[in-house]
Amino acid sequence: MDDIAEDVCAEQETLLPGGNKGGGIAATSIDAPDFAMLQSTLMEASKGVTEGTDNEYKRLMNLCLSFLIGIHLLGPDKDFFIKKPRPDSPWLIVAWIMNA
Repeated sequence: MDDIAEDVCAEQETLLPGGNKGGGIAATSIDAPDFAMLQSTLMEASKGVTEGTDNEYKRLMNLCLSFLIGIHLLGPDKDFFIKKPRPDSPWLIVAWIMNA
């Protein structure tokens, strides 16, 4: 878990202006207009997704969720893939990807 936290902090330093001075996962969120535009783009891009692709997306979502719960970054009673993403969603997904 320490390796993952270090990797996330190192990535944050490259992404955030001025680095991550707090040392934890950033608590910034996507502005509403930006999120609406992102959601619209994703909805347009996902038109015509085959059943197999949809099943693969769901499989990956379940793997991510199991990972986050397994290393206690997310409680078992918490929702992660929801309409309004958590502010720390990008960092949690980065942690999952970097662990793969």
